[in-house]
Order: sequence, then C-alpha cells, then structure tokens
Amino acid sequence: MSSNSSCENLTNADPISLPPFILGLSFLSCCLSIIGAVVIFATYCLVAVAKNQTRRLLVYLTIADLMTAVGNLIGVVRYALRQETEYMVEREEMKFNCTVTDSVCFVQSAVTTFSTLASFFWTSIIMIHILMTLITQQEWSKLANRVIYHIVSWGVPCKLTIDCIVNTLDVH
Repeated sequence: MSSNSSCENLTNADPISLPPFILGLSFLSCCLSIIGAVVIFATYCLVAVAKNQTRRLLVYLTIADLMTAVGNLIGVVRYALRQETEYMVEREEMKFNCTVTDSVCFVQSAVTTFSTLASFFWTSIIMIHILMTLITQQEWSKLANRVIYHIVSWGVPCKLTIDCIVNTLDVH
C-alpha cells in the first residue's frame, strides 16, 4: 500500500459540498459547546461552594473541550467560506500530490488533536479521582497527585501531537 492511499480514494464521484444543514448543525454544536464552557468557568469563579478539587478537574476538562470546540468552529467557518473554484483546484492537485495544506489547517489539526487527547485523559483522571476519593473516604488531591494529573493530561497529548507533527513533516 502506498503512503498516499488516502489521496487515491478521491474521485469525481465524491461530493463537492456538504449540505447546508450539516454545516449549520456543526456550527450550532460548536457554539453551544463554547457557551457551556463559559457557563462552567463562570460558575467555578462565582460560586464559592463549587471550588473543590473535583470541580477544578472539570474546569481543566472544559479547557480541553473548549479548545476542541474552537478548532472545530474554525474548520466549519473555513469550509463554509471557501471559494468553490479554489477548492476544486486544490482537490485536483491533491489527487496527484496529496501535500496541499495551509498553515491554518495544519495548526487547527494539531490543536484539535491535542485537545481531544487531553479531554480523554482529563476524563480518565476525573474517573480515577472520584474512584479513589470513594475508596479512601478522603479528598484525593495531594500536590503530588495534582502534578501527576497535569503531566498525564497535558503532557502525554502534547508529546503524541508533537510526534505526529514531526512524522508528518518527515514524510514531506
């Protein structure tokens, strides 16, 4: 199998545009996610009772999810505003070359990859935190644990994303 097999799958039978309702739903979903993140941030900052370790972990998860929502929103807006003629030319070039990308697309891909992985790790950390709190019957939030949470939830996705970027650049 060749290294550009995904490019070989492009044919004239591929749809040129997504239906407008798909773009609308994607846009709405991104906007609602951003609004939800703002509400979580506001309640954490304004409600004193909400400032515990579990809620703080939820805020970190929300940061990752907000990055994903913004990245997806950028993708939806760019897709909706693209020029059809430029898109067709790039699509034709991609059939033969498969190296057509721009810096915004590249950064958006890296950010959404990182944030999706971070979201997964923060969700896992929250599960472990709640489980350990229930088992030990005490707040499981020592400084060492919090440092490990951040190293795992931000560091591992960062390392994986950087590895993907380096491997992508090495191919080209």
